[in-house]
Amino acid sequence: MKTFVYVYKSPDSRIITKKVKANNLDEATTFLTKKNIIPISIRSEGFNLMETLTRPTDVKSDELVAFAQ
Repeated sequence: MKTFVYVYKSPDSRIITKKVKANNLDEATTFLTKKNIIPISIRSEGFNLMETLTRPTDVKSDELVAFAQ
């Protein structure tokens, strides 16, 4: 199960951030809807796009040169 962080506005107009565990985003959204919570935003916890895009690769420079030709 993944952990999703969601932000919502409470009935007294406070902005609240909480977490919910679910298998996927749709399941998390369905759970919140059943609880009458309409999230302002919801995202998977622990996912960092920059970290994913800049992580080291196992491609050697000579392989990259051969591929690019």
